[in-house]
Amino acid sequence: MKLLATSERFVPPTPLNKESTVFGIHMPAAGTVSGSAGKTVNLGFSAEIPKEHAVLVTVNQEMAKRYSLEICGGVATFPSGHSKEWQVGVKTRSGAPFSWEEEDVLFEFLVVHTPAIRLEI
Repeated sequence: MKLLATSERFVPPTPLNKESTVFGIHMPAAGTVSGSAGKTVNLGFSAEIPKEHAVLVTVNQEMAKRYSLEICGGVATFPSGHSKEWQVGVKTRSGAPFSWEEEDVLFEFLVVHTPAIRLEI
């Protein structure tokens, strides 16, 4: 999958381990989210998502557990053909402020095959 940096501080996503198909997303800039209202965060890149595939973005489990961090709606999805910069809405369940540093891994993504489905009514 081809990635396109949209931030000068872009660090390519890295597999969580040698055999992993889940990739950690390095934040392109430091930031803060305060409260449970939610804030849109740019992830620093876009991607050419292959046909019949989709990307699921979740909060890194350690961040979720330690800081009550969550994506608004639970998971962010990007379908094939999505060409804009990846963004997620993020908040804390507790409402407490949370800050991160540049290159922290707050989110993870997984690319899944999504064969064409015909809905019948």
